[in-house]
Amino acid sequence: MQKCTQPRERIQSKKIFSNINIITIIIAITLFFAKIRLPEIITGTLDSVGAMIGPASMFVTGMLIGGMELKKILTDKRTYFISFMRLITIPLIALLILKISGLKGWNKDGEQILLIVFMAVISPVASTVTQMCQVYDNDSRYASAINVLTTIGAIVTMPLMVFMYQIII
Repeated sequence: MQKCTQPRERIQSKKIFSNINIITIIIAITLFFAKIRLPEIITGTLDSVGAMIGPASMFVTGMLIGGMELKKILTDKRTYFISFMRLITIPLIALLILKISGLKGWNKDGEQILLIVFMAVISPVASTVTQMCQVYDNDSRYASAINVLTTIGAIVTMPLMVFMYQIII
């Protein structure tokens, strides 16, 4: 007897495309390519909300750190492995790719542009991952542990990676 997986796949597709982030991206792409300019009251509101993303993320991360048992986080080997991959291995691979690509010479501000891209690569796991785990009934405690550990680890790794970037690029 063959098991039919189509209904589950259909449910997953529906979840993905009904996600507020995907809907927003589709609307933004449509507005961009249609060259539609929104009224000032809407853009001003969106700018204000956008300015709150950083502080809101820090607030959520602070709540996660405050609510976690640090001893439990610091004894989980898998969390260390994932944090190591996120904060050391992937940035080193990205640095190698940026060096080999030669993108630095494509623009007069190429080095600064690549540094911005590299900063995104070396940053800790976003608190959005934990929020998405909560929305989709996944292990949000595990995601929180990774968020906390990468945030704490980034205090040391980010300056080191930027230093390496300045030497290599």
